[in-house]
Amino acid sequence: MKTVRASGNHSYGYVMGAKDAGNNYTFQISSNGLYFIKRYYKGVPQELASGKIKDMVFQKNSFNTLKLEKQGTTMRFYLNDNYLGEVSDLSPLGKRMGFIVEGKSEVAVDYTRTQMWSK
Repeated sequence: MKTVRASGNHSYGYVMGAKDAGNNYTFQISSNGLYFIKRYYKGVPQELASGKIKDMVFQKNSFNTLKLEKQGTTMRFYLNDNYLGEVSDLSPLGKRMGFIVEGKSEVAVDYTRTQMWSK
């Protein structure tokens, strides 16, 4: 994903385990170099994890690859193949997934690939 046009602070990322717009999980990166993972329940956000992204990992004006790995109830989060963090005890609120864009911005998605492996 890449920011095409924006003004002010903005963020983009994935929505996963979603029932609807008010009940879901998000993994987002922001224009100021932060990442955050949130749970929205009945429209109320709860921050589960966040942090500063190293400058060499976050490519502000280029495409960034966001990756999620789920094993059991643990979800691991990566940006450009660099581990950012993980959250445990995630129970899906639904089965939908998609993208989220916040703030006055437009993003481009170059390529999407969703895969599921089972052991």
